[in-house]
Amino acid sequence: MENSKLKLLVKAGVGGISLLGVGLLTLRQFQEKLIYIPTFGGMPKSPLQNQIGDRTPKDMNLDYENVSTVTKDNVKLKGWLIKQKDHMNKPTVVFFHENAGNIGLRLYYFSKYYKHAGVNILIFAYRGYSDSDDVPIDEHGLQKDSLAIIEFAFRSGKINTDNVFFHGRSLGGAVLTYGLTHSIEKNPNGIILENTFTSLDDMVDVVFKPLSIFKRLILKNHWPTINLISKVQVPVLFVKSNKDELVPASQMQQLYDKCHSANKYLYQIENGNHNDNWTVDVQDYFKHVHEFIHKYSHL
Repeated sequence: MENSKLKLLVKAGVGGISLLGVGLLTLRQFQEKLIYIPTFGGMPKSPLQNQIGDRTPKDMNLDYENVSTVTKDNVKLKGWLIKQKDHMNKPTVVFFHENAGNIGLRLYYFSKYYKHAGVNILIFAYRGYSDSDDVPIDEHGLQKDSLAIIEFAFRSGKINTDNVFFHGRSLGGAVLTYGLTHSIEKNPNGIILENTFTSLDDMVDVVFKPLSIFKRLILKNHWPTINLISKVQVPVLFVKSNKDELVPASQMQQLYDKCHSANKYLYQIENGNHNDNWTVDVQDYFKHVHEFIHKYSHL
């Protein structure tokens, strides 16, 4: 009897290990689907299929032109250059977007940015997002996208390259930081990092804590911004939401603490969450953004 029980336990153990192995392999194989989300909640992939107001900057009465660039691995990225009047004499913010949704869903935010900060906005959709080439999305691909976007900003001749700022939110902060620390182009006047994680390895400890012990086996995407931030020497505005429900505010604090820039600033939004922090106090949010850009603009 005891021998039979032992055999059953062994079989159960082997079966459990097998299921765990299959589960880990599945997470490793399909993790990009969990991290990068071009569509969600029934929203379309292309902004042109959004409802009126979220399709193009024209919906917000913003002057713009469609722009495109090609990465080193021949992926075409598409986006918009939203232009102020006399735009060559205005600063330009190159915006690196978050991990979910098409770029049209950010138009209301861009309209407020345009109005309150008085800047041009250059926004490209990453590969697999919006109307950019529909190819698989992974960390290495987005790194190439980052470099291509920065190259376009400084070589297209469409903006004043003496007054360029980068702004990355959430995943966009990781994409931005990689590009900034690996590009051969000139540096921007300054960067804004907002609600950005230290690394995806650290985020596993937050979102999938039971799998933390397996993360070295599972993760193919790492985004180790915490290891790159010390290389950033340009002025940096860190925007931290103290009630961020996705990325712990402590991770933004770590990035700020480890940054070696001689000109770094921490703007904390006490009641801000991950996505809508700027709506807590629109005037105060863009006051900090505008003052930072104005301080380091060469106009």
